[in-house]
Amino acid sequence: MAGLKNKGAVTEIVALAMVALLAVSGLALDGGRLYTLRTRLENVADAAALAGAQALPDDPATAQSLAVAYAESNGLPADHVQVWFADQNHEIFVQVWEETDLRFMPVVGIRVATVRASSGALVAAPHGLRGAVPIGVADTNFQVGQLYQLKVGAGGSNCGESNNGNFHALALGSDGDDDGAKEYEDNLIHGYGGWLNVGDLVYTKTGNMSGPTKEAVEERIAEDPSATYEHYSPDSPRLLYVPVVSSYDDINGHKQVKIIGFAAFFLEDYQSGSCDDAIVGRFVHAFAESEIDGRDVSNLDFGLRVVKLIPGQDGAAGQ
Repeated sequence: MAGLKNKGAVTEIVALAMVALLAVSGLALDGGRLYTLRTRLENVADAAALAGAQALPDDPATAQSLAVAYAESNGLPADHVQVWFADQNHEIFVQVWEETDLRFMPVVGIRVATVRASSGALVAAPHGLRGAVPIGVADTNFQVGQLYQLKVGAGGSNCGESNNGNFHALALGSDGDDDGAKEYEDNLIHGYGGWLNVGDLVYTKTGNMSGPTKEAVEERIAEDPSATYEHYSPDSPRLLYVPVVSSYDDINGHKQVKIIGFAAFFLEDYQSGSCDDAIVGRFVHAFAESEIDGRDVSNLDFGLRVVKLIPGQDGAAGQ
């Protein structure tokens, strides 16, 4: 009898060991599946937040629709997507979740798992950027779609105005010496290769430079002739990043002006003539690849913005 009892005890131990082994194996196998699912959901949440951010801070309703639509295009139902906003609609947060049946864990009573992931994106004006054109526009209340002269014409007494030798061109990269027309033309075609930052003092460039200006503008337009300010790609050469300066009042000759922000304009035309020689563009909202200096968005936003991912939050915290 003792032998039978011992054999029964061994059988029970083996059975328990098998259950434990199955549980451990199931945990490893199902755990791998859950990890893969979470990684996919994290990618969806990141991309959904970036998609929604394209409409911020101006249109949170559209931002929410864009974020949900992106998640739906990746197989998630709308009721598995939660979107909310913070920081006066400069931040968007997205949380997504999905339930999945487990294959091995039911042996220990766990049949379904809910996997969640969250992400966020911040929209703000850039503190600095590369690729700006060597033109500065004076601070004003820019209106989307409105035409503006970016580089103004020759002016003078015969044209009814005086520009004091400045035509809103900038000598970017200059330490005080007025750079040549060739460097100005290259910067106008390709964008200035160095960094410009809010608060920088940059020199104005004297002279009308009608020839280099005309050639640079025509080259940019020729590279994307069918684009319009309502329909253009983000990398269109007709999208200009333009420094916004405090003022041109009392700026005579080769003097410094202060950069207070950056704006975007769609390049429309070069107006030639004895009194024109002006670059004309329409003000647009656009996004640039750059860095955001903190989250102070109160006084630098001229419609050109930068988006970056930030850590997600618990959905309950956003309600």
